[in-house]
Formats: sequence, C-alpha cells, structure tokens
Amino acid sequence: MGLLGDTYERMWDAILSIGGTKYDLRKKEDCLKYIKENPKSSKIDKIPKEFLDDADVAFVLIKEKGRACASAISKRLWGDKDFVLQTLKLTSRFLNLKLGSEDVAEYVSKELLEDRDFISKAVEINGGLLQYLQKKYQEDEEIVSQAVASLGYALKFAPKFQYNKKIVLTAVGNNSNSLKFASKEMKDDKEVVMCAVQKNPESFKYASERLQNDKDVVLTALKKTAKYEEEYKTEVINNIITNVKSIDLWKDTEVLAELKKCDNNFYAYAPIQMWDDETFVLMALAKRFKISKASERLQKDKKFLIKAVKQNGEVLADIPKEFKDDKDIVLAATEQYPLALQYASQKWRKDKNIITKLIRNNPCVIWAVPDECLEDTDFIIQLIQINQAVWHELPSTIQKQVLAKMSDFYVSNVDMAQGKKKKSKPVEEQNIEENTTKNP
Repeated sequence: MGLLGDTYERMWDAILSIGGTKYDLRKKEDCLKYIKENPKSSKIDKIPKEFLDDADVAFVLIKEKGRACASAISKRLWGDKDFVLQTLKLTSRFLNLKLGSEDVAEYVSKELLEDRDFISKAVEINGGLLQYLQKKYQEDEEIVSQAVASLGYALKFAPKFQYNKKIVLTAVGNNSNSLKFASKEMKDDKEVVMCAVQKNPESFKYASERLQNDKDVVLTALKKTAKYEEEYKTEVINNIITNVKSIDLWKDTEVLAELKKCDNNFYAYAPIQMWDDETFVLMALAKRFKISKASERLQKDKKFLIKAVKQNGEVLADIPKEFKDDKDIVLAATEQYPLALQYASQKWRKDKNIITKLIRNNPCVIWAVPDECLEDTDFIIQLIQINQAVWHELPSTIQKQVLAKMSDFYVSNVDMAQGKKKKSKPVEEQNIEENTTKNP
C-alpha cells in the first residue's frame, strides 16, 4: 500500500471503539482510560511500545491485569527501583508473581537484586521475596528480621535464624503458624509458643509435646478457640484435643470447663485411661455417650453402675447382661427413667410390684411389660384402675380382652342383683300372700 497506506492503517489500528467509547491509543490519557475501563478485555498488544516504557501506564497495566502483562513491561522499568517498589505495593494478585524466581528472573534486573537498599525496602513490602534472594541476604539478620515482620512464613527461607528467639517471636507475631518453621528449641520455648497460640490457637499443633501438655498453653489455646465461629472452632478444637495426652490435664476442672465451652463432644477424643475415671465417665454418660466406652473395671462395678443409672436410666440398655438382672440396679434405673424397664431382664420386666409402682406416674411403662403380663386381664384392669391413662397405651387386642372381661363382670353382677330381688320380696307382698292363702 506504500508509506501513506501503512501510516493510515496504523492510525486506525490505534483507534478503538468499545461499547460506543472511542480510545485513541496514541494518547497516554486514552491509553490509561482504555486499560482502566476494560481491565479484562483490554489487549496488551494494542498498547504502543512507548507506553510500555512509561511508568504510569505500566503501573496501571500491572494493577489491572497482574502477572499476564509483566513480560510486556520494558526492561528499563524492571530496573527502576522506585517503579518496582511501587509495583510491590499492589494487590496480592501481583504478589503471586514471585519476583526473583526463575520464571520471572528476566523481569527484575540483576542489578536491583544486588542492591541491598532495594532488598531491604522490598522485603519490608513482601517478605516472601526472601526465598529468591542470594544466600548472603538469607543470612543477613537485618534483612531476615524485616522479611519475617512483613510475612512470618519467610522464616522458612532463613534456616540460620530459626534458632533466633527474637526473629522467631517477630515471625509468629506476624503469623502464628510460622511456628511450623521454627527450630525444635523454639517450639519448646514457652514464651514463643504462648505468643503463637494467643494470636491463633491453630498453631498449637506445632508446639513441642511438652508444651502441648502444659496447662497454661492449653488453657490459652482453648479460651481463644471458644471465641471462634462454630465451623472453624470444630477443626481447631479437634487439633488441640488430639494432642493433649496428659491425664492430669484431662482431670483438671479448669481444662474440662474450657473444653465444654468449645465442644460438648470432646469426650470422644479422650485418652483411653480417662475411661477408667469415674467422674469423667459419668460426665460423658450425661452427654449420652455409651457406657460401653468405659473400662471393663467400671462396667463390672455395681456401685458405679448404680451411680450411672441414677444419673441416666437409659444407661441400663448398655450395661453387661448380668447386671440387667440385678434388682438394685433396675430399681435405680427405673426410678430415674421409668421406661428403662424395657432394658431390664425378663424377670424384672414381669415383676408386678415393680410394674404397679412405675405405672402410677407413667402409663407408657405398659410398653415394656411382656406379653404374659398383658394376657393377665385382671392385672391389666388393676393397672387401669391405678392410672386410667394406661388404657390408651394398650394394644387394641388387649383392649378388646379387657372390654370383654368387664362386660362379663357387669352382666354377672346384674344377674346376681336381679336374682336377689326375686328371692327377697317386700314384707307387704308376703303378708298379702299369706292372707290370700288363709282366706281364699
């Protein structure tokens, strides 16, 4: 097309129309407007090269489009200290660029990565950069201290200072979970661990075994956890409970009180030794845990079983079979929960004295009465006389039997009454009969 035609084509290529808005990309203000108003659809290859070397346009490009446009920015700008530092202050979207890693090494100039003043300011903005710096900077106390103050996780990339209490405290102060990267000595340092769990109890899992069984540390973690939302609380409390092995702590009233505030089901995570502790097991049974979790010793201890059923009669359902035949245990259970009779042995389920006593206050006890007792219609009528509500709980077949029995009884009584009337006539009638006989 010739020189004039090429110029004409480039001019129209630089003028875009989007949604009725025209952008003349030859002008800086239009170029900036085009990027800001079309962050997703704007195309980098439409931006004139001279603007990719302009700090204002390049900054807006990175701000709106992130890593995708990093390679298009001029090398001169990636060597400009002020531009790179300003860019590092952008959203996390750009921080994911991982400046200094192999895939983006071409972006930041090597000269900048050798500039200690730049490094110092850069790690203050994004401590994660420590990972991609030379070893001499990873062993520089001042640089590392600045990095972990910005991002606690940067401690991972400074192994020399994972033993340094001052730097570790700075790291966990920024992010408690950076305790994960501290040395064994620091994980066993109470001041360091307390600092971490006070900020976030999730870090409890990184503490030493000794401190995971320290009362102060455990209480601090639990009290902090109690304030969390239920969904997050469950995960954190499970992490704490599963790591506490000290039997003394599990028996401690303060610890148990805090555990209750966090999770009523904490009993499920208790060490096996706790299921041989009477007080603990009784507390668990009150929360509907089965007595089958208790130790064999407690499951065969009559005195303990009586305490257990007095607290919750339904426990009778799960105790060993031989104790379901023990009158003292059955009476204790049914006194607390009359319907526990259904879990007793057949011997006590058909004991009429026990049934009669329980039926006074709870007609539903009839549900636990065995068939042979239900077939005793006279006994059932007796129970109905004690508590009329029993009638409504009886099976229809038994109700029919009771009605039939009562009808027979009624008819029999009526017949007897009528017979007596026939046999015993009034005195006047007897006198008349006598006079009639004498004077026909």
